[in-house]
Formats: sequence, C-alpha cells, structure tokens
Amino acid sequence: MLRQEYIRSSDGRIAGGSRTLTSAEPYVHLEWTTSRWSVAPGLRAVWSEQWGRSVTPRLAARFHVDSSLTIRASVGRGFRAPDFKELYLDFSNDAALYAVHGNPALRPEHADNVSLGAEWESGRLNGRVHLYWNELRDFIETRPSPKVGSFAQYTYGNVSRGTTRGVETEGGLTLGAMRVQGGYAFLYARDRTTGGELLGQPSHSGRVSIAGPLARGVAITAIGLYTGSAPMQRAADGTITQRRDGFSRLDVRATRSLSGHAALSAGVDNVFDARPRNWADAVSRHMYVAMSWRLRSSDR
Repeated sequence: MLRQEYIRSSDGRIAGGSRTLTSAEPYVHLEWTTSRWSVAPGLRAVWSEQWGRSVTPRLAARFHVDSSLTIRASVGRGFRAPDFKELYLDFSNDAALYAVHGNPALRPEHADNVSLGAEWESGRLNGRVHLYWNELRDFIETRPSPKVGSFAQYTYGNVSRGTTRGVETEGGLTLGAMRVQGGYAFLYARDRTTGGELLGQPSHSGRVSIAGPLARGVAITAIGLYTGSAPMQRAADGTITQRRDGFSRLDVRATRSLSGHAALSAGVDNVFDARPRNWADAVSRHMYVAMSWRLRSSDR
C-alpha cells in the first residue's frame, strides 16, 4: 500500500503553509489450512520519509474444536506512526469550548502483543470472548494543555513505556427478524514508568443494539453505548488530577429500501444530547439523512 497525505493551511498555523507525508506498507500473508487447523504467518514492512523503516511480524492460528466452537490465538509486533491529526491538527470548537492542537514532536508507537479468543455459535445464539496483552513503547495519548480563558485545550504526547491488557465479550440472539446484540469490555492500562493510569483510556465500556423491521419496509436499529470514566490529566508523580466523565448515549437509525437498489436512511446520534465533562471530541446530538445505492454483481 502506498500513501501520501497532504495538509495545507491558509492562516499560518502550519509552518511553511503545508505538509506532505509519503509512506509505503508492503506486506506478505501466508496461510496453511487443514480441516480443523489454520496457521497464518505474516510480515509487514513500513517505510516513511519521516519515520524511516520498521518490520512487524505476526503469527496467528485458528482451531475448530467442533462445528460451533472456534479458538483463535495470535502473537506479533506492531508499529503505528502518528497520523496527521495528531501531528498537525489545529482545531477549535467554539460552541463546545474546546480546542485540539497537534504535536509535531511525536514519535511512532511500537508494541508487542499476544491475544487469545473463542467464538461460539449455535442456532439463534452466538458469543465471543477475546483476551489480549500489549507492551507499548512511545504510546500516543491525549493530554490536556493549559486553558485559554474558558477554552479547554488538548494535545498529544508519548508515554515511554506502557502496558494494556483486557477482555472483550460479546453475545447475540436472533428472534425471527429481530437481532439483539450486547457486549462489554474491560481495559487495564498503565504507564510502566510511574505505575499510573494511561490518559484517555476507560476501564469499562459496553454496547447493546436491537435491529429489526418496523413497518412499511422500514428497518430500525437502536444502539446504546457506554464509555466509562477515564483519566485526562496527571501530576509529575503519576497521580491523576482530572478525569473525564462517563458517557452514555443512544443512537437510532431508520432505513427504507426504495425502488431498484437504493436505500434511504435517517438517524440521530446521541438522541438525548448527553454532554459529559472534559471530552476532547464533539459529543452533542447529531442528525443525518443519507442515500445509498447497491450494485448487483451483473451491474458492475
């Protein structure tokens, strides 16, 4: 994969007026499969004109215990360069009274990771559990900056050594044309140097969704999301001095198929307009209407 990112500023907020970043990410992936086993080694090489070269290997395996249960495991290394938003964004939201500024001095993230999971499906029921452990170097986190008047300000910084580990669970039930799905995730995230929490990483999160037909060809989906409280600011000794509120929201979307292969959708994100404190992103109610068109294979 070849990528070139370009950003231009007409107000002098970016030194030189513009920035360009070119990168290439070739990868190779192999897979050996039997009736029950699958082993897949892979290798990704990353080249960037700004960050140089990095090689990240990965080995994944899958085992079908029986027709309803599958076990998965993987081990590998990761590399993530800062994106343009983290490096160069200079954004202000006057209505929400916050601003986000990039940090051109950021360094890329490196990680060693291990994961183990299981998936089960039988008739109308399904479930999934996923365990993971990551050892991080130069982890990129969101950090608050000193306020300017009533404006909260945020930027990005590196954590020299960190660790994250956790569990993700999910389950679903199909009742006729209706689908109910739910999930919960727990995350333990720590700075290895201070022993304190990593900023912006909630320990608890959850999701519940219900989807099904309503009337006259209209399908409706309701999604309840919960993101737990997270630390947002720390003292020099690692003590957390500010936390972000937990955030519960309800999203609703209705879709109706039209003649041919078109579909019309309308929805509301954050129906009750919940606005928790100390969030670095816009969280106010959002309404939208969208039109989509699906091509049949014979139309392509």
